[in-house]
Amino acid sequence: MSIQRLRSFTTNWDVIVAIIMRETLTRFGKNKIGYLWALLEPVAYVSLFLSIRNAVAQTVPFGDSMILFVLSGLLCFRAFSSIASRGLKAVSSNNALFTYPMVKPMDAIFARIILEAVTMLVVFAIFFSFMHLASDHHIIAYPERFGAAMGGLMVLAAGMSVFNGALNAIMPSWERVFGMIRLPLLLLSGVFYVPKVLPPEFHPYLEWNPLLNCVEWFRYAMYLDYDPMLSQAYVIAFGVTAFALGMLIERAYRRKVMKA
Repeated sequence: MSIQRLRSFTTNWDVIVAIIMRETLTRFGKNKIGYLWALLEPVAYVSLFLSIRNAVAQTVPFGDSMILFVLSGLLCFRAFSSIASRGLKAVSSNNALFTYPMVKPMDAIFARIILEAVTMLVVFAIFFSFMHLASDHHIIAYPERFGAAMGGLMVLAAGMSVFNGALNAIMPSWERVFGMIRLPLLLLSGVFYVPKVLPPEFHPYLEWNPLLNCVEWFRYAMYLDYDPMLSQAYVIAFGVTAFALGMLIERAYRRKVMKA
């Protein structure tokens, strides 16, 4: 790497860190309670769904714990939804910064992705630490698979966040469209059921859902004998493709994006 490229990378990283600090203060305030609420909100969200599902369900779709089964899917969905959604208004919320030549729209999107990803990783740690303490056995059968699943989820969510941020900057109605597909996505991603128990004629259609593959990836890591509907390469390819499309949109329509 040449000295010029190294300086450019350092400058970009400094800009992203500065935007992260600005986003942190804007979103959470100057005290720790704001960030604490950012952690408690997804915890409350997941806990509510777990309580409802545990109350209405008579049988566990797989394994011996309804909470663990639903948790593996719901946390995956929540992390994806949060990170992918944070990119939607990243450009419009930071357009005042684009008067500075070193600040680019993608810097704002990357800053939000990093901040939300760190927040969701802490939420994962809270839930799984609690489950580990409350259980008398290991709740993650294959830690290396779990780490890979987490990496795949982050690639997918980050790619969609970049795509959402770039597309929404030139087509603001995309925010409403993405909001409308969240509930169907929750229902079609295997959060509350084992996809393979559905009739075989549905399987080819379900396999196109990258988030369902992510949920299956986590369960593949958590259970000893879980048979997943999973293509790890598809998850990564979808995330990378979404990232590349977002970058291309931002580059092709940069002037319009910066005026969003």
